[in-house]
Amino acid sequence: MLDGSEWDSATGAADIERSRAPAGWPLTQVVYAVYAAKGGRSASAKEFLQQALQRGTPEITRLGFVPLPEKGRAAAARALA
Repeated sequence: MLDGSEWDSATGAADIERSRAPAGWPLTQVVYAVYAAKGGRSASAKEFLQQALQRGTPEITRLGFVPLPEKGRAAAARALA
């Protein structure tokens, strides 16, 4: 579903209610990761999120979940940068 969604380049958000994907359906749950950009543990949190984006897809797939599409990973990486 997300892979066929429109992505807003300014915000990195996807339209999860409408999809052009022929077999797509609306998402029923969205998970957000929020961290403070400044503070004592921000570097560790940022590193964890970057590693999850870069190396998490095989593990997520192995566990039976649908991974974030490349557009979503790119938007998240830009937000972390």
